Amino acid sequence: IKVPMGVVEAVNGNIKNLLRRGRGYKNLHYLLLKAQRMAVTRTEFVAFRKAA
Repeated sequence: IKVPMGVVEAVNGNIKNLLRRGRGYKNLHYLLLKAQRMAVTRTEFVAFRKAA
């Protein structure tokens, strides 16, 4: 499957944003859970958009 470049850029931007905001987190596990949730939500959104 070829992923559109805009999706890749959006995911990279989300990762950078999380890292920027997550500098003060003392609980790394919580930060990783937020990143996983954001990635899954974005992937499901793209899948639903393609199916429609």
